[in-house]
Amino acid sequence: MAPSPTIIAGIFFRRREMRAITLWQPWAQFIVIGVKLVETRHWPTKTRGKIAVHAAKRKPDKSLHITDLPLGAIVGTVEIIDCVRIEELYGSKYDTQTERAYGDWTEGRYGWILSNPKLFERPITVTGHQGFWHWYESN
Repeated sequence: MAPSPTIIAGIFFRRREMRAITLWQPWAQFIVIGVKLVETRHWPTKTRGKIAVHAAKRKPDKSLHITDLPLGAIVGTVEIIDCVRIEELYGSKYDTQTERAYGDWTEGRYGWILSNPKLFERPITVTGHQGFWHWYESN
């Protein structure tokens, strides 16, 4: 989407709207560092292109022994390049032990194919929402 201009205290900013999705940690982090290439959901998406990945405020399960991950913040971006029924991914290059460990590959679900992950150096604190939502990135 085209940037929309904003003027605050005499300074001109361009704001770019981007779709975002909130995910629990550590899955948000796994996506933006490129470890997780398929996001599994019970619903399909027609969304394609770059989206912001927001880490929910919910702390990771203690059994995962993961600490110090950002919470309640945009942690990076990723591109959604396709969405297919999960059964179409069985036996494909995406069907790995890692992907199966980090997603729900039950029949009837959908796999969002991800590409070009980018981890932000500094997470951007913002309130997340369920489903896709709009985040306005200031440049």
